[in-house]
Amino acid sequence: MAASREAGAARIPEPPDERYKGTLIARGLTKSYKGRQVVAGVSLGVRAGEAVGLIGPNASGKTTLLRVVAGVTRPDLGSVSVAGRTLSLLELGSGFHADLTGRENLRVLGRLMGVPAGRLGSHVDEAVEFAAMEEAVDHRLKTYSTGMVARLGLAMALVAPAELLLIDEVLAVGDEEFRRRAIARLAERTREGLAVLFVSHDLQLVEQVCGRVLRLDEGRCVDDGPVDEVIGAYAGSSWAGGVHDAEGGIRLQRLVVDRRQVPAGGRIGVEGVLVVDEAQPDARLELALRSPPHDREAALSLDEREAMSAVIETVIAPGAELARAGRYRFRCSIEVGKLVGEIDLVVAAIDQHRQLALAEVWEQIVVGNPEPGSRVTFAPGMRWDVAPVDG
Repeated sequence: MAASREAGAARIPEPPDERYKGTLIARGLTKSYKGRQVVAGVSLGVRAGEAVGLIGPNASGKTTLLRVVAGVTRPDLGSVSVAGRTLSLLELGSGFHADLTGRENLRVLGRLMGVPAGRLGSHVDEAVEFAAMEEAVDHRLKTYSTGMVARLGLAMALVAPAELLLIDEVLAVGDEEFRRRAIARLAERTREGLAVLFVSHDLQLVEQVCGRVLRLDEGRCVDDGPVDEVIGAYAGSSWAGGVHDAEGGIRLQRLVVDRRQVPAGGRIGVEGVLVVDEAQPDARLELALRSPPHDREAALSLDEREAMSAVIETVIAPGAELARAGRYRFRCSIEVGKLVGEIDLVVAAIDQHRQLALAEVWEQIVVGNPEPGSRVTFAPGMRWDVAPVDG
């Protein structure tokens, strides 16, 4: 599938030829909306037992490509061929009804997924057990949290018979323990021959699920190959995050975030390590959510930081915490309110006297499900839960 390339060059996939045997074969898919080409001549194939990831920035065409493959929308040009039954998880709670119970919704979803009537009851029971929702499954869906709805839909998709499974971000929703079990079940189904096409902004999740990755940019496939190579090249361009140390004396190590995709109104946990080699009595530690800068390679001056439209800023540790040399771990939990879009989560050590950013570290996250081309939006009154710095 992947064309050869010289070192450092992107692998552009060649269209599957007539000898290619795959569960999914797509050739030259093109789709435009309102005069703008969203998917531009994308070709791909996914074989039985293969999990393929689709990555790329917002508005790169990932979700539209998945919708074309699923048959939700027709391509302007190109063709799609699928050998067998396709299951699609493109929207959280799609096809569910708030006034039905969880069990009733699973029965409806199972029939939509093609589960034979004679096997529907056993598949519903298996999905309920997998989702660990025995106590809530006979309550109406309107009483469920977002994570509970996601668990139900994904659980049924993971037990229903199919040859191809399409997933758009759904694995990023729900508690960590359920995600771990869902990834394990997905790997089991893949070993049994299920073909998977998986869209996510969470590169760590893509690495766990997929063996091969296609990277889209402006509707075109610009790289195709083993997951470690494609994601390594992508993250190497500083999309995911990085560290800037402006001068000696203080260092910030790379942030750890508990999820890179968080639903609007959700919560994200952040953890990091600060190393003070020389006491910095005039410094404080700040955390901010802000729009991504144009140039990720250069550290921002304080004027540049202030000129950017930060969504919110808060002091994690006042100057007193940095007045002593040592190694400090900081943790905080952020409720994102109505924020929607791709944003940078930034922690910076600021010299208050000289108005200088001594060091900063960032990770990019995606909040909600932003529309292609949308800008970051937010509402005031976001609540913060900041833990003190540990020695």
